[in-house]
Amino acid sequence: MRNTEPHESLEDDAIDAHRAYLQALLAWERTTHEASCPICGSKNMSVEAHKSAIVAAEAHKEACRVRFRDFVDQLGYVPRQDDLALPDERYSPACGSRVN
Repeated sequence: MRNTEPHESLEDDAIDAHRAYLQALLAWERTTHEASCPICGSKNMSVEAHKSAIVAAEAHKEACRVRFRDFVDQLGYVPRQDDLALPDERYSPACGSRVN
């Protein structure tokens, strides 16, 4: 009988990495929206601070994407996630407009 525990652990890591990537993607979208939305945007942040926040959010998103891709490459397939769904309305912009 073959031990599949390391394979299952790698699959769990890939699923966790996918969740982290989706959360980072949503955070990047919110940050980008807030930087350009007159309703949601912070009046206390300068244009440079907004740009810096967008760059940081995009870098984090990309790091999460690469980590997920690397796990998928090791597995050889994209693991199935039945319990993964888009976040609820709390993650939508306060102004009610579409994110980006």
